[in-house]
Amino acid sequence: MESLAFLETKPPKKVREFYLDKNNLTDVQLLGKFETIQILHINDNQYLKDLELKFDRLKELELRGCAFQKIPNLKLFPVLESLDMSYNYIQDILDCVRHAPRLKSLNLRKNMIDYSSD
Repeated sequence: MESLAFLETKPPKKVREFYLDKNNLTDVQLLGKFETIQILHINDNQYLKDLELKFDRLKELELRGCAFQKIPNLKLFPVLESLDMSYNYIQDILDCVRHAPRLKSLNLRKNMIDYSSD
């Protein structure tokens, strides 16, 4: 599956959990139609580089093993509690947790973050 176009015709209205791991996705904009999503896993989609969708109810987000170079704007997920972005290409984590006051778990292992101090 490289496209979520099948969701355009009649998207389910009360989906709370969505698992889209290992689908070669490049774009997930159609997920914005799901206002009720609380858990979203889009792991191992090696061509996915960005997530600019607003999810007011999202509590758990997994973007492990994608092509992200930066953490998405966490202001778009006001109730986010768990974020897994391990195995990406993230270099800078500056300010990411400041915009996620409810964040309890943050996994950034195996990225390109430079932990050395200048």
